[in-house]
Amino acid sequence: MKKLVILLIGALIGTLLFGGTAAAQDDRTDRTDRTDRTDETDETDKPADRTAPTPTDVRPVDVRPDVRPVDDVRPDVEPEVLKLHCEGRITDAGRAAVACEWSGAQHPRAAGYVLERVSENADPVQILATRDLDVTSYIDPDIRVGVLYGYRVRLVNANGVTIGGSEWVRAGVEKPDPEVEALKLACKGRYVVTDQGRGKAVHCEWRAATHPGAVGYQLWRIVNDGDRELVWRGGLDTLSHTSRVGNDTKVAVYALLAVDENGEIVGQSRPETVRFRHPHHRLVRTAALVS
Repeated sequence: MKKLVILLIGALIGTLLFGGTAAAQDDRTDRTDRTDRTDETDETDKPADRTAPTPTDVRPVDVRPDVRPVDDVRPDVEPEVLKLHCEGRITDAGRAAVACEWSGAQHPRAAGYVLERVSENADPVQILATRDLDVTSYIDPDIRVGVLYGYRVRLVNANGVTIGGSEWVRAGVEKPDPEVEALKLACKGRYVVTDQGRGKAVHCEWRAATHPGAVGYQLWRIVNDGDRELVWRGGLDTLSHTSRVGNDTKVAVYALLAVDENGEIVGQSRPETVRFRHPHHRLVRTAALVS
């Protein structure tokens, strides 16, 4: 009996000593776990700060209407598109030329036109002419037969800045049909004395045509700024002709044609220009004009 009591007392003392220590240890462990979880919640569950930092290099936006003056970099009106048409032709004087016409501008800031040209040989762009707004055409007399040219018209403002224009267009004068013979013509002015008094005349000579279909010649001319007129026509046996012109003649341009039996052109000369510059001086023919 006495041994039983001793064992019970020992067990009670052990429980008090070791059981309390374990409980305290468990309590401390539990508190540590809760602390760790609290720390994790503070770091991960804390709401993000959605307020963006205030920039220091951003300028305030001007919401007022745009009242800045209009300049050439930022035009107030879209560039205007012009329509350009160019066509090669032979003038009344027998010279090759390209005639260009374009649509009139409606741009409120338009001040004039600039016509440009470039050849098929990739030459630099050349300014042919500058024109006021009331002029919408130009004849280019400085071309070569058989060469194709590109033309463009630009619309400019008072400062010369382009504010519109046309697309490039191509034009030229084709080489004549190789079946048309090139005739050689030479003309010279002279003063003559007739029953009506002293007057002006033009003497022309030419080399005989060799085209097998040629049956005769036609001699044409333009006096001063007049119309083209037929001066003379004749057979192949005639190789010269003298024609009178008015005393007020300053310039006369002549051209010779060779025609077949149907009147079709089979030979043509280059234009020959005669100028009367010295009325007081008598012009005379001292040698054959065509060698």
